[in-house]
Amino acid sequence: MNACRKNSLYLLVFLLLPSAVFAAEQESSKETEKIFEEKTTRASDSTRVVYAPTAVGREKGEVGLTVYDLALYDIEYGLFKHLEVGLYVAAPITFVAFAPHAKLWSRLSPSATLALNASGDFIFPYLENDRGQQWWILSAGPLLTLGSSKTYFNLGVNMSGTNSPIHRGLIEGFVSPSSKQSSQDYDKPWWFISPSIGAVLRVSAKVSLMFQAEMFIAQSAGLIKFSPVSYGLRFHGKHVVLDAAFVLPVYKDMWEIVKYCPIGFPLITISKTWP
Repeated sequence: MNACRKNSLYLLVFLLLPSAVFAAEQESSKETEKIFEEKTTRASDSTRVVYAPTAVGREKGEVGLTVYDLALYDIEYGLFKHLEVGLYVAAPITFVAFAPHAKLWSRLSPSATLALNASGDFIFPYLENDRGQQWWILSAGPLLTLGSSKTYFNLGVNMSGTNSPIHRGLIEGFVSPSSKQSSQDYDKPWWFISPSIGAVLRVSAKVSLMFQAEMFIAQSAGLIKFSPVSYGLRFHGKHVVLDAAFVLPVYKDMWEIVKYCPIGFPLITISKTWP
């Protein structure tokens, strides 16, 4: 009788042991996956490339804050399911400036997002020579972003009208310092188009590669006058995203600047998203 009980016990253990081992392995696998997910889940910001916006907007109720070189601050809010609103505010260095902006966006598929982006920049210089002047830039254009939140490719075309002599000087006068245009021409409203391409490639849980290129096509000549190229690294922390990038101006006489700053002008950006 005892031998029969022992045999039955051995048989029961033999039958149940594989199931117990499999269950333990499953639990261990789930725990490993959870730990891996916790390690690889990092803060991200797919609403922009280096500084150019993407078609991806803030979700409803989501708040984002982005700081560029401690000089430009952008706060964004997901007002509705497909509508993001925001405000740029510049640090008061020779002028006071702010720019409300909005993005109407929609996912065409899990890997494609289309948007219409619009903004209005208002600049109020306070130095003695320019005091009392008011400059504005009105911009709008479509955006298309392809890929995932970790790796994506971005296309955009921005059409702008402005009376800002600063921007006209950068796009035209800065490129051709010997230009004979009068200051009166610089005060008149004019327009320019700025198509852009960009990409962000996630290479690890904590690091992404970034690249962005813009072309400014001025009203006067209808030719590409000024093309800043930006590149750098994005570091994904637990709660914030830190970008270390460089902006390299590409234009006719670019070597006059490049010889002093061969890798471009540094651009440090920090962004945080709530919740």
